[in-house]
Amino acid sequence: LTQFAAIEDRTGAPKPSYRTEPEESPPARSGPRPYSDYADDPNEWDDDFIPGRRRADPENALAKLAVPAYGLLATGIIGILVGLLFVALGLLLLDNRQDPEDEGNGITMLVSAPFQIIFSLVVLLGAISMLRLKRHGLALTGSVFAFVPCTTPCCLLGLPFGIWGMIVLNNPEVKRAFS
Repeated sequence: LTQFAAIEDRTGAPKPSYRTEPEESPPARSGPRPYSDYADDPNEWDDDFIPGRRRADPENALAKLAVPAYGLLATGIIGILVGLLFVALGLLLLDNRQDPEDEGNGITMLVSAPFQIIFSLVVLLGAISMLRLKRHGLALTGSVFAFVPCTTPCCLLGLPFGIWGMIVLNNPEVKRAFS
């Protein structure tokens, strides 16, 4: 350090400020704070030591989700059955062509049936996710697919349960109950 200072003095350049004392190391972490730092009642808080975050009650969330989940379950099952019926009717219309319109109707049913089955399967899996309190995103997607027109064949059943499910799934208490 003294050699650098001497060289800089001869050239006329200003001296840089060097730190001569050693830097202090950051204090060691002692781990998470105990429950007593956050609340008087330790049962009031989550196990992950996040202050201000109340423990999610899965039974309460499941009670709120039960009706829309079972409605979406029925919507998904009916949608899959209608999709399979479309496949059978489409094949029947193509096999027994008596009218030129039968071929077009049969092709339309065969093309739309896989989409109906896939969308209904997403609604069904979303309903199962709601009942298990797993995969919040899939449950939300199933609710959206249920109330969007023309994605499932039973729009009258899917519309109210899809909207209801989406509203309940966006409740903060219900979100926390999902693992």
